[in-house]
Amino acid sequence: MKWIKKIFGLARPEQITMEQIEQLPPVKLCRKFIDGELESDTECEMFDSIMCAVELHAEVFNGGFNQYYYNSGGDRSERARSTFALLGADRIADVVKRANECYTAHEDNLETQWEDRTKESLCNSYKEKLFDTLDEEYYALMKNDKQLYGMIGTYIKQHPQEFLTRRKKCDNICDGQSNSLEEPDGILEYKREFTLWERIQDWFYRIFLSVLALMFLFVIIKKVWLWIAG
Repeated sequence: MKWIKKIFGLARPEQITMEQIEQLPPVKLCRKFIDGELESDTECEMFDSIMCAVELHAEVFNGGFNQYYYNSGGDRSERARSTFALLGADRIADVVKRANECYTAHEDNLETQWEDRTKESLCNSYKEKLFDTLDEEYYALMKNDKQLYGMIGTYIKQHPQEFLTRRKKCDNICDGQSNSLEEPDGILEYKREFTLWERIQDWFYRIFLSVLALMFLFVIIKKVWLWIAG
């Protein structure tokens, strides 16, 4: 049923839990988190910080730091650097730091070259080889996507308190009730309540799949009957 919801763009992320953090391998945990399958209360802050590092990695791996600054203008480069440092990747953070300094020193010249925002202007800017050494250093330290995802997943496992939900329903608190809250090991965890619309959607998918199953079964029975009768 989940894959059907994904196809129609109706899938909703589930709250990240301690059980998932403990049981999922680091790479898979990271993929689920950055792909939006899991969410936490810190999503606005922590998720955005992690995505700064993921975006930098994707651009640098595709076309080097030159492409990264061309596409981003370096707006999130310092946050990406601090995120790598947070993940314990100090050497990578240092490479990004020096790349940021290099971009700052040559920003006016580069932005002038990129003013028309054409592929030709981007290609011409590579001729100066401003970031070649830094690209090589980055590639030597970060071999592939899986390495980065493993670092992020490991961080989530080592700092679960930064990702576990701590929501409280104001109406329950005011009434002195806590039916939607449970406290495992001192950490408040919110049990998600589904809306009427979500329940209707869920029943629609169930009925839809049941009809498909019945149609398939009818076709099979018909073919078997024709084979026996024929």
